[in-house]
Amino acid sequence: MNLNGKNIILTGATGGLGIEIAKQLFNQGSKLMLVGRKEHSLTNLISSLGPTTELTSVNSFVADISNEKDRRSLIQYCKEIDFATDILMNNAGVNEFSLLEDSDGSEYENIINTNLLAPIALTHALLPALRERDEAIIVNIGSILGSLGLAGYSVYSASKFGLRGFSEALRRELADTSIRVLYFAPRAINTAMNSVAVQMMNLELGSASDDADVIASKLIKILGKSNVNQKLIGIQENFFTRLNSLFPSLVDKALKFQLKIVKQYSKNWRKIK
Repeated sequence: MNLNGKNIILTGATGGLGIEIAKQLFNQGSKLMLVGRKEHSLTNLISSLGPTTELTSVNSFVADISNEKDRRSLIQYCKEIDFATDILMNNAGVNEFSLLEDSDGSEYENIINTNLLAPIALTHALLPALRERDEAIIVNIGSILGSLGLAGYSVYSASKFGLRGFSEALRRELADTSIRVLYFAPRAINTAMNSVAVQMMNLELGSASDDADVIASKLIKILGKSNVNQKLIGIQENFFTRLNSLFPSLVDKALKFQLKIVKQYSKNWRKIK
């Protein structure tokens, strides 16, 4: 798809990855509807994008996409300003690095609602509008942890496993329509979502990570490839996810050697957050 002039809803626009996606879509000439929870963050993001042209426009809407009322308000606003959505990017997400037994449980519902239930609900609500377009794309931003469960991320992995399954099933449901469903799964990204403790742990484990602008660039390129419906980032990560699907017991044994380090950082993550 040529992104020039396309109307794109981007949730989680003011997060580390969202900001870079917004910048690169703007540079492609896309017309943006930036969605975030904080008005001042959206204002700052729009200011950083630069002047619009006759072919580009930037709108914003303050919303918590895990809230049903906010989702309805967003869709109503799009109708009011005649924003006919070509691409929905479900990018908003939250995370908590913690062993299950050490968590107080306060984040469970928020993680599942934000990472899984909200994208499903927003996609469902926008399907009629997307069907009206000659070509449309639903982009679900997942994670390598949606294919490879790791200690310290049990609830987050559950949400991303669910999002991957939703994307796969929906893609098959819509195979006879003009709507494409893309599941895009980065590995660790150097953003505020990953605390200092997580970054230190990844460094000690030798786990690779990417800057947000690099991941955004990869996403933009994949949007232009109509034959790609799922993309996992990282050669080593792809190898482990395939091995995990075929021989999970081997991956269990390999990752067990990392468990001591994971526990060390999970116990202290609040101190070095």
